[in-house]
Amino acid sequence: GPLLSRLERNCAGTSDVRRVVVYSHGFPDSSVPEEALAWAHSGRDPGCERLFSSRTPRKWAEAILGGLKDTAFVCFNTRGIPGSSGTFAEKTLTGDLDDLHRVVREARRRFRSATELVVCGMSTGAFLSLAYAADPRSDSWVSGVMVLACVSDIPTSFALDFTREQVSDMESKGWCTQDFWRSDGKKEEKRLDRAYLDSYKSFPDTKSLATRLRVPVLLIHGTNDRHVPYDHGPQLCE
Repeated sequence: GPLLSRLERNCAGTSDVRRVVVYSHGFPDSSVPEEALAWAHSGRDPGCERLFSSRTPRKWAEAILGGLKDTAFVCFNTRGIPGSSGTFAEKTLTGDLDDLHRVVREARRRFRSATELVVCGMSTGAFLSLAYAADPRSDSWVSGVMVLACVSDIPTSFALDFTREQVSDMESKGWCTQDFWRSDGKKEEKRLDRAYLDSYKSFPDTKSLATRLRVPVLLIHGTNDRHVPYDHGPQLCE
């Protein structure tokens, strides 16, 4: 199904784009407000502050488009996130990685003159970006990865995303309740099935991932990160 996406560029036309940067959001998060499609159809200008559903993709777009010439910035909501197809309950990390592949293929189709692809992301979106670059299915034009607050090991990182109670519920009931903050600031409680938890095991460990990467990687990690502890950054770097 369709994925709600936003595209920005700092050059006149699509044929002028030489580099594409694709951003993947964290969990549970989004990149594009679910109202964006309605705004586009109505011709309404929501203002620059509301073009993105959170501060992070907006800051990535500002930095990238302000610092790199002839560049397009693409961000999107993975399946099950408001605005995109699918249900939140049926989300999986492997499905999110497939979504990233789909977005890159569409970017490749739209920007035929581009010669470079950089994938970037935060938290869950960070390790999906690394996994994309290491995936043999990935497009050959990927030239780099930039990640913010990436975990040091994907298969075991579920412990950072879920409480022990949530893990217990998934194991006993087959699902748990997950808080999700909408782009309008309202909190919703959503059902998330066990398949999401199980999908962590589908990704390689750090050593296996490192042997598959053939492009430069920029690791960014804040010392005061409260969700992904700072020591994950140096461990991943090693």
